[in-house]
Amino acid sequence: MGFVRSRTLKCEESSVFGEGWNEQATLLVGPSSERSINMAAVEMINSSEFYSSDSERTKLNWFLYELAMAFYDEVEKPLIKMFKAKGIKKADIAKFSTHCALEMQGPVCDFTDGKIDHIEFGGELFADYLPPLSAKNHNRLMDALAKAWDGHLAMCGICPTRCISERDKYCTMFDGLE
Repeated sequence: MGFVRSRTLKCEESSVFGEGWNEQATLLVGPSSERSINMAAVEMINSSEFYSSDSERTKLNWFLYELAMAFYDEVEKPLIKMFKAKGIKKADIAKFSTHCALEMQGPVCDFTDGKIDHIEFGGELFADYLPPLSAKNHNRLMDALAKAWDGHLAMCGICPTRCISERDKYCTMFDGLE
């Protein structure tokens, strides 16, 4: 079996995390790239998975919803042959993407609060949602998730919504999505 790696995610854009974030942190996952939302992701990722009541319609949960769509976009197309070979359907990829995004909530808050100086994820993030993967496919999936994270933060860096620095504020963007 080949080498299986985890990825360390750190953030360059202070505007994403607001004042007081750890300025020693840098993004280690490669160059930023702009991302356009694939309509398939909008159709596959259910926004209501990110809140159970109106009080949970927060900017942080909107950030996570968009992150799930970024994960779906980045994972679905380039890895679709591998997924099909393993019997994984698009709905499974959507569930996996939603799970990965929701699992980032704690680390994002801890990073913003200065409790940790980087965000890391590994295979444990998807062990319950996907069948065992070869080291090559595991690493391809990790790279796709890291690329989605990088692209998502690049978009957040220019967005005026301030989902992270105002994470507990009500987010009107959830309104009307159901």
